[in-house]
Amino acid sequence: MAGRRTIGSLSSALIVAAVLLPAGTARLAVAETVPDFVSTCTFSHRAMDDPVVAPGRPGAAHSHDFFGNRTTDAFSTLTSLQAAGSTTCDLPGDTAAYWAPTLTKDSHEVTPTRLRAYYRPGTKNPASLRSLPAGLKMVAGDAHATAPQSTHVVTWGCGVASTGTPSVPTCRDATLVLHVYFPDCWDGLHLDSPDHHSHMAYTRFGRCPADHPIPVPRLTEDVLYPIRGGPGVALASGSATTAHADFFNAWRQPTLDALVQGCLVQRRDHCTSPSPLATRPASAPPAGDNLLPFTGGHELGLLAAALVLIGLGAASVAAGRRLRPRRR
Repeated sequence: MAGRRTIGSLSSALIVAAVLLPAGTARLAVAETVPDFVSTCTFSHRAMDDPVVAPGRPGAAHSHDFFGNRTTDAFSTLTSLQAAGSTTCDLPGDTAAYWAPTLTKDSHEVTPTRLRAYYRPGTKNPASLRSLPAGLKMVAGDAHATAPQSTHVVTWGCGVASTGTPSVPTCRDATLVLHVYFPDCWDGLHLDSPDHHSHMAYTRFGRCPADHPIPVPRLTEDVLYPIRGGPGVALASGSATTAHADFFNAWRQPTLDALVQGCLVQRRDHCTSPSPLATRPASAPPAGDNLLPFTGGHELGLLAAALVLIGLGAASVAAGRRLRPRRR
């Protein structure tokens, strides 16, 4: 009897959590596909520059590895990045700048193979999304962290299919990957803030907070390294616990707007064009990109598990009632 009461209570709690989520979220959680478009960008260059944290001060930052826009430096602006038009990304129109601190293994710098930028709804209703504004700057993760960061923000894994862990793993069958999950709610006013975080916020159970009401795509940056991880991995910012990444939106804005509307709002996965007739050609994934990419949506995964448990809990309660002796 106690076991049935426990299961029933768990089921009731999960049902309440599911009901509190916005319309469309539950359907997205159990869907076979996750709306997304992905831009794969090879390594571009390395420099001790940071146009977000240390703009106009070349050499004032720790070493960073840059992807996407080939001209990114301490003096980069939206105008200069868009004017350059040169990118290492495979998705047409992606002239944005992406970067992360340089990784070292046993004090030797490791050149990453590529960065994969995933744009997804996260746990939000895709129909609510607005595009990332031109010139938006974001930093995810804490370059000054002294303890493992939340796995909602930064994880390490083996291959892009990994769910990730707070610490650097030793990979047996895939290469090391740094997953960085960016906030996906904008305050609607500022393209940056003094701490480079406050103008953005993370969703909670599929909703944006009242002070950051604009839902935007959830960006995940996966940085792939040609090593197996293990002991001796550090970053230019400090230990592996200081993992973080930056983003400067210098996309061809009409292209980005069309992808958000045609791919995410229209719930199309592996999307490469806003046209519903365009599909991603089948090809073998690059080395290290094993299986399907991790969504980075921890709340989404928890919701899917909750929905399964709801069904199991309800079935258990029903079975208990059938087995209960009838009163004479």
